[in-house]
Amino acid sequence: MKKFEEHTAQHDSYNYSREDPFYIVALSKDAMEGLDDYVKNIPKDDEQWWSCKQDHFEKDGTVKEKNFRVCDIHAPQRNSFPHMVGMNMFNFVNKKNYQMDISTFEFQILRYRTGGQFSWHCDYGIAPKTDVWRKLSISVQLSGPEEYEGGDLVLVDYFNQHCEIPKSKGASVVFDARCPHKAFPLTSGERLVLVGWASGPKLK
Repeated sequence: MKKFEEHTAQHDSYNYSREDPFYIVALSKDAMEGLDDYVKNIPKDDEQWWSCKQDHFEKDGTVKEKNFRVCDIHAPQRNSFPHMVGMNMFNFVNKKNYQMDISTFEFQILRYRTGGQFSWHCDYGIAPKTDVWRKLSISVQLSGPEEYEGGDLVLVDYFNQHCEIPKSKGASVVFDARCPHKAFPLTSGERLVLVGWASGPKLK
């Protein structure tokens, strides 16, 4: 499996479409400090977090994969600091690289504890409104690599290359919602991450 740095070093040589499926974005110091303050003010164990433990089912209702998704979820309000930071990052990367028609944004803060994970999946399609589809996804590391073990975020690009996203605090990636990705199981500690989706009319 390639590290992100190894992937980008040779990406132009094989990506004949000249189009990347994902882009690393650097957070400003002020943005990271604002996200830190926001997270510190979320009560650890109250109604602002809800526990998510999902299995993956076949069409006939049988269980295909146990514990497909295991994490705690907090949903920031529309005018909150995480929402504004995420929306600005989406708009910046989209204008520079994708030029997709996006109009609807949604965000969550995920808390992974030991055993927490999110198995292979794509985000495209699902959205809060019936007339829009998720087109772009984002993941922002809110925890430092020294705070947990495991929990690697891996994306698959357009050429089936598996790329591991950096674990450094503040590392952010905006990517095509059609790309398969996985948050590997956390073996110890706690990992916090801001995730989100930008949606718009169905791709044609």
